[in-house]
Amino acid sequence: MYIYPMVFKREYTITIVALWLSFSLPLSLWLQSNELLSQVRSSFSRHVQLFDITFHLQGALSI
Repeated sequence: MYIYPMVFKREYTITIVALWLSFSLPLSLWLQSNELLSQVRSSFSRHVQLFDITFHLQGALSI
């Protein structure tokens, strides 16, 4: 009688932990990938701005 609720509780907590992991892991991975994507995008736009500046400088120097 005393053992059964403990087993049930353990199964219940395992189920809760499994559900929580299945929800939180993809969410955190998705957030990390979004953060990585925005970092890549910002660094890419920074490189494009630098390229534009050097291109304009070269154009101005050649004139």
